[in-house]
Amino acid sequence: MIRNRFVLLALFLFPLLLRPQNAKPVWQIDLSSFGYQGRPPAALAHLRQDVLMHFGSGIYQQGVAFTSPNVAVAYFVVHDDPPGASGQREPALSDPFRLVAVFLNAKNGELIKQLDWPLPTNLNSGPSAFFCPATQGRFVVGLGNSLRLYSPDFKLLAHFDSESDLYPITSPSGESLLLSTEKQVDGQWTTSYQLLDAGNLSVRNSWVEPNSHPPHSIEALWNDQVAWASQPLMQVPMPGPATNEMPRRSPPSVFVKTPVSPRKELPLDQGNLCGGWKFVSKDELAGPLCGGANRVLTVSTEGKIGLDFDLGFEQTDGPVVASASGRRFAVPTLRWGSGDSQGGPDQLTARVFGLGGRDPLLRLNVLRKDNAGTSTFYGSNGDILFGWGGLALSPEGGLLAVKSGASVLIYQVPDVATPSQCAPNCNNQTKAANPQPLPSQAASTAPAAVPGPSSQLIGEMLSWFPADTETVTAVMGPLPLQKFEKGPNGVLSMVKSDNEMRDQFMLFPTLLLKDPGNDFKDRPILATIEGSRGFLPPTGLGGMRYQGALIAVFAGDITDRVSSFLKDPSSANAHTEQIEGHAVTVSQSKSEEDVLTTYVAFPKPNIAVVATDRGYLEEVLARIDGKNGERALPDTLPEWKHVDTHAQFWAVRHYRKAGAERDPSSPSNGGWGKTSDPQAIGLTFSFDPDKSKTAILTYLSGDGESLQRLQGYFGERTPAITQMHARYRQVEPGVFEGTYDVDQMESAGYFVFILESLLGHAIYV
Repeated sequence: MIRNRFVLLALFLFPLLLRPQNAKPVWQIDLSSFGYQGRPPAALAHLRQDVLMHFGSGIYQQGVAFTSPNVAVAYFVVHDDPPGASGQREPALSDPFRLVAVFLNAKNGELIKQLDWPLPTNLNSGPSAFFCPATQGRFVVGLGNSLRLYSPDFKLLAHFDSESDLYPITSPSGESLLLSTEKQVDGQWTTSYQLLDAGNLSVRNSWVEPNSHPPHSIEALWNDQVAWASQPLMQVPMPGPATNEMPRRSPPSVFVKTPVSPRKELPLDQGNLCGGWKFVSKDELAGPLCGGANRVLTVSTEGKIGLDFDLGFEQTDGPVVASASGRRFAVPTLRWGSGDSQGGPDQLTARVFGLGGRDPLLRLNVLRKDNAGTSTFYGSNGDILFGWGGLALSPEGGLLAVKSGASVLIYQVPDVATPSQCAPNCNNQTKAANPQPLPSQAASTAPAAVPGPSSQLIGEMLSWFPADTETVTAVMGPLPLQKFEKGPNGVLSMVKSDNEMRDQFMLFPTLLLKDPGNDFKDRPILATIEGSRGFLPPTGLGGMRYQGALIAVFAGDITDRVSSFLKDPSSANAHTEQIEGHAVTVSQSKSEEDVLTTYVAFPKPNIAVVATDRGYLEEVLARIDGKNGERALPDTLPEWKHVDTHAQFWAVRHYRKAGAERDPSSPSNGGWGKTSDPQAIGLTFSFDPDKSKTAILTYLSGDGESLQRLQGYFGERTPAITQMHARYRQVEPGVFEGTYDVDQMESAGYFVFILESLLGHAIYV
């Protein structure tokens, strides 16, 4: 049947492009004032990238770091002309280079010190350069085959020399460095390791390992623990009786060991390992998985999976970066957009996670240059990529430093992610210090500063709906009405505002206001709540039919605008009737094979009601005028414990058994799922885009398989779904929660479609 194969009308909402709300930096600086030349230095931009990369990575070395909670460092390599060089000469790889480090006050960005070191010349592999924090405010600088340890007041404390150039692996804790050298002895390749104490550059331990099969290189270090990731290896069965045994692959694994202990294998059959896996604490590693979907996982040194975060269209842009405390880590990502790399990525993102958390503590879009080269990631004004050195967390993880090109920005990291649910019985929370007066007491004009709706107002609005109302969907203000305009075909369409995130989620809950809306477009709304019941599929295509009404409470008297609307209603075939003692404008419109009737009334100087059913409207008007009766969705329902009625958008549906056999959206009748759920109780939704990018759905049911049912609504592995990074959990017995990131156009649009179908307002096409 068509109800089990409905398709949501994507063309209606997808053009609304959503832009994430970015955090504001504490401060930012431009490194150009300190001599920054780009990556690689702009003087070498005329050389082919393969030539530059073959020459060595030292000239690309740059990034940010914290040497203490109060000191941030930006470091980069610059090119110098040889002494006496002519201004007409073309720069060459044999020219001198310097490593520059700019030490800044982490609180305000003021300059503390600028140092630079000449890089040793190496025409075979190019100059090597290196910078990393140590403990107690110290830092280590690598120049060719030499390491130097400096004190917080920039005094040289220790020196370490090697036979070859050094590219150390560092411990995020600042405690240690790992050096490796490959050698061939008697035809066998081996790798020699030296573990250095970063506090004094002495050798803690050393060991030699034969090359493994498949070959690996250690990528991660935390104090004396080392780790590396291994891709699957085809295991060929040994000859024997079971000759029909097929070759099989070992699972991708992360290996952990110390210099004196055997390696420990942590199999990860979650997907293909890709990118660098790093320690984010002494007991946990993090890294990316690639394949059908790009994800970031954490795994403990005991093999337990922690975080599993879906990146959707994004992919990692460098290794994860941990704080020295081991409490937080940051993940750099990029997104190609159209999939064409010629113009570079269209989005760069940084996320900060706390260990044990499911949601990012901080997410921000990173500044990128618009004049980047067509096939490289840098231009004359510096590189656009920020991964591989472009992120750093302060020792305790309270600050995030971001470097992208010449820009360095510092952000404050919140202590906790946005709460995923409100406290029990949100409807009975303490009233605001200055509650909004009841609608009957509203002032005749809107105040200059309009407060949001109080719990008292929300409770009164709910009391106006009939007792058998099944779904309420709310939009909390103060906010302006959406504007609509007629196209060439005479159809009304929404005019996008400068807040497209809000528009996306306002459209369906306030759609009934499209006819009178333009007459009240400059009058802010305190709140709108739509109540509905009796959901039925359309006769053919189009939206589901239902009985319901939307109540909008304005911040002031709208009587003058009511007169304008009644004089010239938007529908040409409208007429006026008296219903419950109120003048009601009645109009009809065609929707595919169904004829829809719309009723518009203004029962109070600051209230508008738009209904789809005469009987439902009669009850609403009577209750507004003082009729008593059982409230719709009373406070005693368990759903109210799991919805935030202070969020800008929220909804509650309490499933009714009566009529469920005719309602394709009811779980008792399948509810878009594969099986029915006669134990379903209700559904809630909360989303506050001004505070978080995460929307929350909660499903209440006595069925133990309900978590899988909730996952099934978003189970299709499309890009729009994967962008949501859906996370699921059982909050308590019978209560199942899904959280979804909805800061991208595709994911937000798809989420709204699914949400409206779950609330009884699906569209058939």
